[in-house]
Amino acid sequence: MLTIKSISLRYKFAGLTALLLLVTVVALTELANHQMQTHFDRYLVTMGRCVMMGGGGGRPGMSYGASEADFLGSVHDGLYAMGGGLVALAVAAAWFFTGRLTCSLKRLAVAAREMAAGRPAFPLAVDSGDEVGRLTATFNEMAEKIERNNADRRLLLANIAHELKTPLTVIQGNVEGMLDNVVERSDENLLLLKDEVHQLSRLVSDLRDIALAENRQLSLDRRPVPVSDIVLRAVADFRPLAEEKRVRLDCNVRNPVVAEVDSGRLLQVVHNLLANALRHVRPRIGAVELTVGLADQDPDCFEIAISDNGGGIPAAHRSRIFDCFFRADGARSRNDGGTGLGLAIARQLCRAHGGDCWLAGSSGEGSKFVIRLPVRAATSDGVKREG
Repeated sequence: MLTIKSISLRYKFAGLTALLLLVTVVALTELANHQMQTHFDRYLVTMGRCVMMGGGGGRPGMSYGASEADFLGSVHDGLYAMGGGLVALAVAAAWFFTGRLTCSLKRLAVAAREMAAGRPAFPLAVDSGDEVGRLTATFNEMAEKIERNNADRRLLLANIAHELKTPLTVIQGNVEGMLDNVVERSDENLLLLKDEVHQLSRLVSDLRDIALAENRQLSLDRRPVPVSDIVLRAVADFRPLAEEKRVRLDCNVRNPVVAEVDSGRLLQVVHNLLANALRHVRPRIGAVELTVGLADQDPDCFEIAISDNGGGIPAAHRSRIFDCFFRADGARSRNDGGTGLGLAIARQLCRAHGGDCWLAGSSGEGSKFVIRLPVRAATSDGVKREG
């Protein structure tokens, strides 16, 4: 059933424009006719070209000659013809401009249906700088972001499958070999299987932490703790590895800070960044330094900086360094290069605390990662708690 809501926007605009112009033109034409008639009558009376026709108490009429009547008729016809032409011209113009408007909207609707069906939407041409043009440009940006997110999701699923496949293959091969008496059931082989199970467990746990942090569902046990104690503990945990690689590992506490943080999660963040730094410095000549203190430009926040003198991160990789499963050095395996989740987890845990983690400096020699977190935790309404 045809209703007002189902009629095309083009017909609505054109019809409304025609109606408004028709009323306007008819009113102006009648007014012009009336004014012309009145002034023409006065002119004829003045010139003595017509006869007044009395009529009781009514308005006196006029008696015209043939030439005067023809003149008035031609003027009336001209006014009505001009009014009709203006209405037709206005309707044609409204039809044309609303056609361009609805054409752009139809293209947007078709592209939106393509996206809803799961098919990639091609960028639409932006033909103007008006509201419709800005809407089209915004739609193109949205479509590009959705396609990028879909590509990242597909890549993430492929990487997860790849990371899970390796330990599962090792476990499956060894278990089948033991059942077939091809592989010895020794403590050494059982420890190998245990390591692979631990790798799987760590991978699943890391993925769960990232998912919870991104959805803001990660619970944090915030308590006032000295930040320097957490950093010094992380340094002590990695001191044996640094000594083994003959890498200098220093810690500089600029000023003591007591902050409301989840000490376990913050320790995990520092561990991830410290492990990444030690992995990329060269033995014997490498150096890693941690700096702790209040932020220079924001005394309500504190910063932990982890700097190294390694090979640095190429400019092409800096925007992706916090992506899941991304490794700047593609030659590294999961055994010597980690799972590729450490930096992603570090950033998400920092954001769960209301702060952030980023790569500072240029793409030259060495890397510097900075953690910035608020000293006092914010409540759900954004007001910081008084501790």
